[in-house]
Amino acid sequence: MTQDPKVRQLTTGAMMAAMFVLLTLLSSLPVISLIFTWFIPLPIILHVYRYSWKSGLLVIVAGTMVNFLIVGILAMLISALFAIIGLAIGYTLHNKRSKTEVFLTTSLATLVAMAGIIVAYMQFTGINLITDTLKQLKSAVYKNVELSEQMAKLTNTKSTFTDEMAANIVKIFTDTMPAMLFLSTFILAWLLITINFPVIKKLRVPVPKFPPIKDLRLPRMLLLFYFAILLVQFIVKPEDGTYLYLVYVNAYLLLSMLFFLQGVSFIHFMVARSEMPKAVAWVATIFAIPLNSFITLLGIIDLGFGLRALLGDKKTK
Repeated sequence: MTQDPKVRQLTTGAMMAAMFVLLTLLSSLPVISLIFTWFIPLPIILHVYRYSWKSGLLVIVAGTMVNFLIVGILAMLISALFAIIGLAIGYTLHNKRSKTEVFLTTSLATLVAMAGIIVAYMQFTGINLITDTLKQLKSAVYKNVELSEQMAKLTNTKSTFTDEMAANIVKIFTDTMPAMLFLSTFILAWLLITINFPVIKKLRVPVPKFPPIKDLRLPRMLLLFYFAILLVQFIVKPEDGTYLYLVYVNAYLLLSMLFFLQGVSFIHFMVARSEMPKAVAWVATIFAIPLNSFITLLGIIDLGFGLRALLGDKKTK
């Protein structure tokens, strides 16, 4: 006698909700949380892939309610964030999207969920996570100033870390917080996809592959945005602390990061074209980090002048 599909779906949903709660509990424990936290989205991904996003949403609601009763509000909100990410990944896999589409959809879901969770936490507790994080950062930075001054007195030398340097660090973090939050959503989405996809594949779920990094080609429209931002800096010269200044700083940071990736992509392209081992490309990527200004410029030139087409790459013609 075959089981009714709806009953099977409910049974599977209950099992996945239980697994979701168990992974949340394990991720709240010291040490092992470093492992289990990354797999919180796994049961949601599997359930949404096999059934639908609506069914997955019910699993999330049920599991999140149990998490609230067991682990408290902060852990519950974090597990909800990972669950929504799992929902996005499962939905794109269910619809057989490419890995690039999986990544972009997951990143957008992460951004929206993270913003919602920050607001929800503030409503529940009255604590602004962003402001609180900046206060803790400021406290930690100025403690290092004190330690540096104490060490300088003991060694009878000049302090190497001054109040002015500390103020500059705090200012940079404060000004670029929106861009860093934005970038963190993409990094988190990429990590969760990278960690969970091998497990999902072992469970016989077909997963797409990313195209090689050497084939990365950003839209040329980004160059127009980049030059527009530079014009704003040279012509308008936004004053420090104004809304326009914050937009300029964050947009410049994000675009620089993208052009850096384009530059790294060009390095991988040249290594592949020269038929050198792949390890050479990854070693070059590591060395590219301290040379980020040059690599960013390389990315701009590659995108603007079509270096690959000039070198005979048919894909870019």
